[in-house]
Amino acid sequence: MMAVRSKRVLKEIEDGSKQVTFEFLDDTEGKFGEKDNCYLRFWQKDGPYAGQIHVIQIRFSYGNNTKYVFPKNPPGLTFMTSCYHANIYRAGAICLDIIRDEKWSPMYHIDAIFSSMELLLVEPNPSSPANGDAGNDFKKLSSADFARRSMDYYIKGLLQSREPGSEKPNTVPLIKSNDFKSGITDFTLRDSYRATILAILGEK
Repeated sequence: MMAVRSKRVLKEIEDGSKQVTFEFLDDTEGKFGEKDNCYLRFWQKDGPYAGQIHVIQIRFSYGNNTKYVFPKNPPGLTFMTSCYHANIYRAGAICLDIIRDEKWSPMYHIDAIFSSMELLLVEPNPSSPANGDAGNDFKKLSSADFARRSMDYYIKGLLQSREPGSEKPNTVPLIKSNDFKSGITDFTLRDSYRATILAILGEK
C-alpha cells in the first residue's frame, strides 16, 4: 500500500485539489473509517447541486479477484454522499470514461480526473444513465424542479447514513471536518452550505 501512496502521488492530488473547488484529506489513521483512505470534498456554486457538500473516497489499491493499483490503474472513486445524477450509481460508483480501466492511462494526472468530474456535474450524460431515474428527471424536469429533487435525495441519504445499522457510511463527520487541505481562501460559501445542511439534519 505504501508503494502507491508515495509522497509524489499525494502531492499530485493535493496540488490538483487546489486547481479546482476540491478539498483534500489523507486519512492515514482511519479517523473517518477505513485506514489509508483519501477523501475529496467539494461544493458547487450553482446548478442542480448547489447547496450540497459532497465527499468522494479515493482508493489507490482495490479489488479482490482482480487487483487494481494506481497509477497503473485508475484510482477507485466513490461518492460517499448521495448524489442524484444520471452518471452516478446509487451506491456511489461513478460512470466516467477517464477512470474506466480500458480508457485509463498512467500518463493522466489527478487534476484531469478532477476536471472531468466537474464537467460531469455540469453536463450529465442522461443518454446512457447509471441512475435511470435521475437521467429521466434531468431530461423532463425544469432546472428548478430537478434541483429540488436532487436536494431531497441528498438530504435523505445523509439522514439514512446516521441510522443505526445503516449500510451507508455516515458522512456527516466528513462534511463537518476542518481537517481537509485546500488552496481555496474564501470559505464563506462552503460554510453557509454546511450550516444549512447541519440545521436540516438537526446538528450543529
